Amino acid sequence: MRIRWHGHSCFEFSNGDTTIVVDPHDGRSLGIRPPVASANTVLMTHDHYDHNASRVIKGEHKDLKFAYGLNEIHGGI
Repeated sequence: MRIRWHGHSCFEFSNGDTTIVVDPHDGRSLGIRPPVASANTVLMTHDHYDHNASRVIKGEHKDLKFAYGLNEIHGGI
């Protein structure tokens, strides 16, 4: 498994063909570069501009916003 930090609270977890990005930001509003990543799934822990910018993540990804409880993603890590 590969884990990358994209600044602030944004992390990318990859294993084979599966990539999950957590809490993507747009970069500009924080004064840093936006994440450069492609994902299958984007997880956003809460609805703040610095945690919910899934639009900057490339690829056909499923977005899970503020999802509490057990969520199953097939083809997971």
